[in-house]
Amino acid sequence: MKIQKKHIVILSIVIAATVNTQIVMAMTCNLSPTEGALNTTAPLQGSNIHIGPDAANGTVLYSMYFNPSRRIVINCDTPSTAYRPTINWIYSSTPLPLSSWSGSPYGGKVYETGLPGIGVAVRSDTNTIPFTTTPWGTVNGANNWVAQKGFEFDIVLLKIGNITSGTLSGANLPVVQVYFQTPLTPQISVTTVRFTGALNITSSTCTTPDVNVPLGKYDVNKTFVAVGKVTPWVDASVQLNNCPRFYGTINDGQNNYTTPGGSSAGVGTATGNTVNLALNPNTSIIDNTKGIMSVSPGASSASGIGIQMARGGVSDPATNLIVFGSTGINYAMQNSTSTGYSIPLRARYIQTSASVTPGQANGSVTFTINYY
Repeated sequence: MKIQKKHIVILSIVIAATVNTQIVMAMTCNLSPTEGALNTTAPLQGSNIHIGPDAANGTVLYSMYFNPSRRIVINCDTPSTAYRPTINWIYSSTPLPLSSWSGSPYGGKVYETGLPGIGVAVRSDTNTIPFTTTPWGTVNGANNWVAQKGFEFDIVLLKIGNITSGTLSGANLPVVQVYFQTPLTPQISVTTVRFTGALNITSSTCTTPDVNVPLGKYDVNKTFVAVGKVTPWVDASVQLNNCPRFYGTINDGQNNYTTPGGSSAGVGTATGNTVNLALNPNTSIIDNTKGIMSVSPGASSASGIGIQMARGGVSDPATNLIVFGSTGINYAMQNSTSTGYSIPLRARYIQTSASVTPGQANGSVTFTINYY
């Protein structure tokens, strides 16, 4: 018998992996030692604001511009690859929670202020915090990044609901934090701004009593002898009593501003408050282009005449006839210590048809006042 021996040859192949180790050069960025980070407080400019309760939600009642007035420089050494820095705007502290306001403007980025009905947002250019921008281009070498005016912004207060009058404290507002960052380096804090001071904010109305206007008694045969004949004007002014002080709102662009450390500041010109008066007769309208309404109907009522109303005092030479049921008339309110105002109106009888019968000639008008 022939015995065969089988030999198994095991080939052990050792593959040596060559590791190509690439040395990544480190990159650093630092604030310029002569123009470092800006850490400061910003006092709220202005002291008193009034906004009418009828102002729409979203109305800006206050804005203040933060004017850094000095540049910020970040020095970055040579990187291993091209890069582009970003600027991250955040709130490092929010003493109060995000509000539920989702309308325009700034919806979803408005925080509570501690004063019901008023929210706060901070914007830079067209962006609202939090956001990220890339204001500079891409480089592949050492570079000094310079923000010539620092990082400027506006703080905005807006109506987000029914306002309760009171004091709004700067300590309740978010702390603005700005970071510089590259893909190759950690972020660097370049600006921190906390708000100080307080604003007194009011939102209330006047009291308005009913107005009784005696238009007088007339002989129809002597007074109303042709269509268009009228009686003398009688005062029908609406009185506003127990009014708040109409401070107005402060939304004057960059004229209301503060600079770091309070080195300079300015209080912008207030926008005055207005009231809007709308008149709606409780009887039919005869001619709305001439401000004529009918008298109240009834068995004992006069016929052939109407009641005409106009703006202004009884001696006012201008016609200024009322347009009933319109959007109303706006009146500018003065920032004064006065608590009483008069909205001048006048009324009279006017003949509306060739035949006039005597009787009672009463009428009533509902007036609506909105405060802005």
